[in-house]
Amino acid sequence: MRRARRLCKVSEVPTLARAVATAVEFSDYCAKRTPQVYLHDVSAVVLEAFVWDHTARTRVVSALRWLVKNVQVPWPIDDVEKPETTAKAVYGISGQQAPCAQPCMVLLLEERMEEAAKKGDPTWLALLGSYLQAIACLRIAHVKRSIPVKQHPLWIQLFCRKGQAAA
Repeated sequence: MRRARRLCKVSEVPTLARAVATAVEFSDYCAKRTPQVYLHDVSAVVLEAFVWDHTARTRVVSALRWLVKNVQVPWPIDDVEKPETTAKAVYGISGQQAPCAQPCMVLLLEERMEEAAKKGDPTWLALLGSYLQAIACLRIAHVKRSIPVKQHPLWIQLFCRKGQAAA
């Protein structure tokens, strides 16, 4: 009997993919320790050592928290000293989010779109899609991975192929 719905692959769910990758890395880390640490008997010291020895500390802490919360692994993640997440300065603006499209970018996009439309170049429609995303106040990182679905009188509906995980 065939299933009506296709089950998604782990790689199609970013949060789950990060959690699985972290779990595999942690399992390898525990196996290489002397004395060997077993996953059912992990201490805060081992977790903290794994976090601080890793190059992607923030991702590791986030994934370990997700595993503890959603898979109920008995690891004492709350007892681990977490790395500080410092805001990165982009274009002189401090913040953790990607920068918005700058006014000069929108102006240039408008000019290129108008030129292409006057020449009868059909690529102006692609520029229109980018323009609609830019004026919708989407951040540049989100614009790159968003696709306009429908335009409403006061807002635009977009599809983003990459999910966001809530803390």
